[in-house]
Amino acid sequence: MTVQKTENLFRKVIVRFRYKAGKNGQIFPQRSWDSGLLMTFSNRLILASGPFMQIIPLSSILSIEDEGTFPLSEDSESRIIPLVHLSGLDAYLTVIGVTPPVRTRLTEQLYQLLCSFHGGYQLMEGGEWIPVTFHSDPEGIMIRVNGKDSSLITPSSLKGKEIRVEADRSILHLHLDREIVIASSTTGCKWLAMFLDHYVNRRTLPPEERYLKVLRYLSRHPSSTGSLTANLGLVALEASTILNEMVFLEWVELNHYSKLYTLTERGSKVLAHHRESDS
Repeated sequence: MTVQKTENLFRKVIVRFRYKAGKNGQIFPQRSWDSGLLMTFSNRLILASGPFMQIIPLSSILSIEDEGTFPLSEDSESRIIPLVHLSGLDAYLTVIGVTPPVRTRLTEQLYQLLCSFHGGYQLMEGGEWIPVTFHSDPEGIMIRVNGKDSSLITPSSLKGKEIRVEADRSILHLHLDREIVIASSTTGCKWLAMFLDHYVNRRTLPPEERYLKVLRYLSRHPSSTGSLTANLGLVALEASTILNEMVFLEWVELNHYSKLYTLTERGSKVLAHHRESDS
């Protein structure tokens, strides 16, 4: 699983997808799952399988539901992200080998893209409207002014606070330690409110023990996939899946010359945080 960053806010992850799987809430079970790629650009999503591609304009997406709504087994259900479109057709996406943090991160990236696409946000500051943008950050939602980080809205700061959109739906009020007033289009305010609500309601789940086992080992020994399988008792596919997810989360990085995985600064922080919570 790889992640790339370019000026187009390009993200690539390995997914299974089921496009046009339903209409008006009705599921078409005869549609089969395909392996493919999900690519998110600044103005569209692309679902690709082999030589075939489906392009979904961001303007057509009505909502993102980061929860299980597809009638599969409980294990599979937790991996589903449905995207609902103006056409009434649903595209159900599931990341292969997904962990809850990966699903959360992918959802946040989609919210950020949709806010950027529909945005034109302005923040009331000192009696004046200042153009701002909103970005997904590991700790929360970052407000940027002129491309520079200005202030961070964290999940804890949003707990129990009111998010109110005015009747004409073009002004959003956020009550934290002070009132934040944001102007945008109707659609821009809708997506920003949903982005903020996602942070309020998301569940922060601890890394599974097998992921922590890999982090602990890599903190002492930069390793290849083969070394991990030999020393930690993991099967090759399981070790590869865990490492790919950790690369996506930016917890580990691969040296393409030595083929060894090492912890990143973020991965070290995850491990340190878990050790502190255990002590």
